[in-house]
Amino acid sequence: MMKMTRKRGLLVAPLAMLAVGALLGGCSKDPVADGAGTPIVIQTSRSLMNVKVGDKFSMTGQVLDVRMTPLVTTMTVTSSNAAAVPIDSVVFSVPVSQTVVYMRGVGTKADSSTVTWTSGSLTSTTKVVVTP
Repeated sequence: MMKMTRKRGLLVAPLAMLAVGALLGGCSKDPVADGAGTPIVIQTSRSLMNVKVGDKFSMTGQVLDVRMTPLVTTMTVTSSNAAAVPIDSVVFSVPVSQTVVYMRGVGTKADSSTVTWTSGSLTSTTKVVVTP
């Protein structure tokens, strides 16, 4: 039994060293680093919002990179129909190394509007439908 264990140990050690070498030397650069920190999408908390006339609502938006990491950036939020869906306020919150944009609005008349989130060349939209 002792000889069998020793032979198995002599075989496993070189294989383990080869595996570690392949892992460490297999990649010349980090494949997920490409695009890290470069904005690729605006992620919003809603793509469709249904509210009644007089109801207040809120949504959030963040700019993400290719690794879906939230970034620190600026953003504008606009309403295509301010008569039906005026935007009460837009608040930028900057927790550690990211920006979260909080938007508040109110449905003022039965109609619809598209809320557009913009950061640099990126845009995202949220349709808001106001019912009586």
